[in-house]
Amino acid sequence: FVVCSQLIERKRINGIIEKFASYLAKYSLDYSLYIIGDGYLENALKKESSDLNISEKIIFTGKLNHSEMIPILKKASALLVNTIKDNSMISIVESIAVGTPIITTDIPLNSRYIKRYELGIVKNQWNEQDLYEIAVNNKKYVDNCIMYRYSLSTERRVDQFIGILLHMED
Repeated sequence: FVVCSQLIERKRINGIIEKFASYLAKYSLDYSLYIIGDGYLENALKKESSDLNISEKIIFTGKLNHSEMIPILKKASALLVNTIKDNSMISIVESIAVGTPIITTDIPLNSRYIKRYELGIVKNQWNEQDLYEIAVNNKKYVDNCIMYRYSLSTERRVDQFIGILLHMED
């Protein structure tokens, strides 16, 4: 699993760590959580990981450039989002583009098409059961992301624009 985020209050990374700890305790110790990003909560989040006895399962990478982040995102079972405020998150689009499902709250605008096209799970209070669902049915969600990613491409937008122009000429 992976988080790509600033380590700040509104992102609620602490909640992701707690949910991941519950998942490990209930379902599987075979997973790790990569936390990509930096912010003023980094030390507090590391302490929470230690307090929950899962620090060996959580890898804090710090801020990464795009070429360092994408391979981690691509290998992840899911991108985890727990935000309370952000309307649009580029990491969600990048996740879909590399075929990685998303578990998110319904706050990001992207959540509408995530839910509609089953690109992951959208719930305000997602939990360890949702992590389990993604892990067990990962192929389905990955396949859906791969099928959907064309609609996010520039090529698709060009095709739509040409279609509009052709329609206007009729």
